[in-house]
Amino acid sequence: MPKHNNITLKDIAQAVGVSRTLVSVCLSGRYKAGGYRISEATAQKVRDYAASVGYVANTGASLLRRSGQPPVGLLLSQNYGEAKHIGAINTALNILEQENREALLIGFRSLVTAIKRLKGAGVRDFIIFGTLSEVPSLPGDQKLIKELKPLLQGMRGFAIDYNFGLPGEQHELDIYRFGINRSLLMKELFDTYRRIGKDGFMSMDWYPVNHLLEAGYFSSREFIQPYNLDSKSSDTDWRNIGKKLAERFLAMRSQHPVKLIFAGDFIAGGLIAELRKNKVRIPEDVEVVGFDNLPHGEWFQVPLTSFGSPILEHTLLALDDILEKNPAPRTLLVPPQISWRSSTQLPPEEILRLEKALNVINHKDI
Repeated sequence: MPKHNNITLKDIAQAVGVSRTLVSVCLSGRYKAGGYRISEATAQKVRDYAASVGYVANTGASLLRRSGQPPVGLLLSQNYGEAKHIGAINTALNILEQENREALLIGFRSLVTAIKRLKGAGVRDFIIFGTLSEVPSLPGDQKLIKELKPLLQGMRGFAIDYNFGLPGEQHELDIYRFGINRSLLMKELFDTYRRIGKDGFMSMDWYPVNHLLEAGYFSSREFIQPYNLDSKSSDTDWRNIGKKLAERFLAMRSQHPVKLIFAGDFIAGGLIAELRKNKVRIPEDVEVVGFDNLPHGEWFQVPLTSFGSPILEHTLLALDDILEKNPAPRTLLVPPQISWRSSTQLPPEEILRLEKALNVINHKDI
C-alpha cells in the first residue's frame, strides 16, 4: 500500500494489478454505461482499495492553478450548535480574503463526506467548526476514526472545539486539537451545587453528563432526567425543544425536585420562556445553566449563565498556522469561558471556588 500523501490512479492500478484507465473507469462509474468488459467484482475491488488509502479524485485542480495555492476548508457542523461558530467563520472568511486565499465553506452532517469533498477540491488545510471526539466506546466514534484515518493523509485538520476529558479518549487522528475539558466542567459544576444543598439535577442527554451518571457519580437520592436530542430529527426549532424540556420538568417536579437544569443556550432560551409562562421563578425555584456562551443569552427573559469554549481565539490560532505566520500547538487544552448572569444565584464564594477549580476565563458578571 502506498504510504506517501498523494495517492494517484497509477498507485491504485499497480496495487490492484490493473491498468490506470480501468481504475479511472471504475471510480467514475462509467463502466456501468456499457462498452466496457469490467465485472462488478473488479470494480468493487478497485473502489475498496481506493477507499482504504483515502483516494479522492482531485476536482479542484483548476482552482489551484488560478490562485497558486489550494483553498482553505471551513467545515460547519449542522447537527447542532452552529450559531456559536458563525462569528468565527465570518472572521476566518475576512482574513482569508485579505490574504488572497480561497475559502471553501461546507455545511455538514457527515464529517467523512465533507472531508472527501475538500480532498476532491485539492484542500490541504481545513478547520472543523463543530465538536469532535475520539472515544471508541461512543456510538459512531470508532467508525468515524476508521474512515477518517486514510482520508486525512496529506491534509491538516484543526478541531477548534475538541471534546477533551471523555473516558477512554484516544488521540488516533492526525489533527490539531483545541478545546476545553467538558467532563471536568460538569463535575465541578455539580459539585458546587451539591455543596450548597442543591442536588436535584436535570440535563440534556450529553455525554459528559451521561459519563458521570454511568460512573455512579450521582447518589440514590439525586435524580437526573436526560432529554434525548436526536441529531437525525427534523425538529431544529431549538425553542420548541426547550419547551419540551420545560414540560418534562413540570411533569416530574412534584416527585423529583430539580434545582438545576443544564442545556445548550438556544434550548435554554425556549426552556426559560416556557418556565416563566408557567409561573416558575428563575433562579428562585430552579436555576438554569447554558452551554455555548452565546452573546444573545444576555437578552433572554432571564439572562442566561453560560459556559463555552473560546472558539474565535482557537480559529485565529489555526489561521495563523495555515497562513504560515505562527505555528500552532498540536494540542491545546484551555479553561472554559463563562458569563455569570441572572439565571443562577450561586454565593460569591462558591463562584470563586468554581472558577479556581476550572481556572475560568470570566467574560461577564451581572
